[in-house]
Formats: sequence, structure tokens, C-alpha cells
Amino acid sequence: MQRTIQALRGLSFDALPDELRRTIYCQPWVHIQGEGGDDLWVTRHGWRHLDAVLPATWFDRHAYSHIGTRLPHSTGTVYRMPTSSFDLVVKFSRVALDPLLHHAEAVGISRQDADRAEFLGPFEELSMVMEVRQGWYGPRDLHIAAPWPLAVYSPAKRYPAWRLGRSDSRWQRHIAGLAADQAIAAEERRVHLAEDRDYITLHHWLRGEDAYRCVRQGWLAQAEAEAELARASADLAAKGFRVLDMKVHHLILRPDRHGRLRRQRDGRLLRGIIDFELLERLPAYCQALSSGQSNNPPPRLA
Repeated sequence: MQRTIQALRGLSFDALPDELRRTIYCQPWVHIQGEGGDDLWVTRHGWRHLDAVLPATWFDRHAYSHIGTRLPHSTGTVYRMPTSSFDLVVKFSRVALDPLLHHAEAVGISRQDADRAEFLGPFEELSMVMEVRQGWYGPRDLHIAAPWPLAVYSPAKRYPAWRLGRSDSRWQRHIAGLAADQAIAAEERRVHLAEDRDYITLHHWLRGEDAYRCVRQGWLAQAEAEAELARASADLAAKGFRVLDMKVHHLILRPDRHGRLRRQRDGRLLRGIIDFELLERLPAYCQALSSGQSNNPPPRLA
């Protein structure tokens, strides 16, 4: 991989060789394969920060667990990784695992929604977050602050399928969805998922503190945090999305050094949203995109 990178270093994303280009869930990527069989797929934004996303920067077998910090409230395997440019979020995809929403009704998720819930696949998750950031639909003056998706990395190491804990029926649904998305691509340009390999997603760290910690620190009242959660969910819905397990841990606020939370000119809190494994498009959004009614030319939906 390093030799390929050296040959490409300095080129803009649009100037990269055509044979490296991929279109995955309507978004542009480049695919670089390492000499040892590992794979790196990089987004347009990730290419601008190539040195930070290269596996040699942050991944050396299990070294990431020593130089990075595992995020305390995540139910998955997620690390915050320092780089010379910025901090990365390194997350092992839970594609085809059980979301474990067994007590969903207690937190406001209907049993019907819980039964059909699926963790997004690595490419689907990052591509949909790019859609959220691009804001194809809904109010023009509403922007959802979400972490920049940077790359998907798959180490070459293979495991017995049972070790990764994936449900075969769930896995087959993801395979079918990706195959449908890739159907019009030339065979040599198609992207596939391997059931016996890990997939690691890379995001830009979103600066700030989560709303749960803001409450614990006394910077925000619990009732205000719940109200902000409702507003964040409403903003997402206005842009055509929802996160099935939306919670205050997913809200990133911006305290100053005195513990005062930064606000916009209209008084609303500066707020970002993280953790999109259970992100869904709403029916109205899908209908608008299919009929060409969005604010911008819509992406093609698989």
C-alpha cells in the first residue's frame, strides 16, 4: 500500500487514476489495496487528510488499543486516536450483528422498529452520513453537523465466520443490498464484503463534549438535555433521517473554558450528532429523491 500511496501522493482526488475509483451507495471513493491483501477505501474528504487515515498511522495489529482511548459510553468497539493533524474515531463495524434492542419500548422504540433494526454496513453508514452532511433535502438553512467520514479499512487477517458473531441471514441481506448497489458497475470496479474479515470505519473526531457529560458537569440541566435531544431528532427528521437509538450521548455540545455552552446567534446551542450505525432514511426523503424534488440533484438510491 505504501508504494501505491507514494506514487499518488500530491494528486487531488479528482486527478486520481480512473482504475482506483469506485462509486458506492452514490458516493465517490478510491480503493487502494496493500501488498499483504489489506484494503483501504477513502472518501473525497479522507483523501485531503491521507496521512492521518493511512493504516500505518494508527493501526499496527493491536497497537491502536494502547495509543488510542476507547470511548466509555459506546456499546461497540470504538477508539479515539490521536494523529499529527486531528483526532480520529476508529470504529469496528458491527454489520450483521444483533443490535440488542430487547428493551426498546422502555426507551421509546417500538417493538416493530426494534425487530427490523439493522446495523448499517461500513460503506452504507459512511455514505449515508455523507448524505446527511450534504443536506439534499429539507430546509436550506438547516445543516446537521456530523463527523466527516474518511475511510473504510479492512485488514487482511481472516477469521472463522463464527468468531465475528455475524448472523448469516443479516449478512446475506447486506450482501444483497451491496450487490444491488454495484449492479451497474463494471465487474472489476465492484465492491464486495468478505464475511471472514473485519471492517473498520474512520471518522473525523467532532470537537466538544457529549450532552450526558455536560449534565454531569453541571453545564446543562437534565431537562435541557432531553429538550435538546428532541430538537436534534426533529432537525434530522426535517432533513429526511432518523437515528433509531438516538440518545443524549450522541449529542456533542461546545463548552468554553468556563463551562458555558456555546450558542448560535439565535440562542440555540451549537450542536453536533455522532453515532449513525442505526441511521435510517425516512419515507418522505426517499420519495423526494426518487421523484427529483430535492434541493439539489439527488443521489441515486440503490
